[in-house]
Amino acid sequence: MSLVASTAVIWGGLGDLSETGGDRRLLAAPDLSRTAEIAMALLGTAVVLAILSRLWHSRESLRKEVREIVGFSLLSGFLLAVGCRIVTARAVGANIGAGLIVMIAPFVAVALLVVVVRLWLRL
Repeated sequence: MSLVASTAVIWGGLGDLSETGGDRRLLAAPDLSRTAEIAMALLGTAVVLAILSRLWHSRESLRKEVREIVGFSLLSGFLLAVGCRIVTARAVGANIGAGLIVMIAPFVAVALLVVVVRLWLRL
């Protein structure tokens, strides 16, 4: 839940990263109005705050164990949203950022997944 919520916050908050006059893109982003993106960011923010509030008011032992997992989930959502915004941006020439994201993202995703699974198994 924290992964999806943090992705929604960043995706909606960043907005379109396309260059003016850009005609090339690697992937097309979902066709959402700016109002829908802002609503998605606000809803995601409410969910993230609810998760953090619930974590804050939980037992100390649970909070200590779950805090790292939630933190890495939020970080993963942030990286996912930024990467998707870069990959879906229109560029005038070559979209070098999209190429770098496509090359590097699998390694970052696997590293984050390994960390979260190891933390989860520690519970």
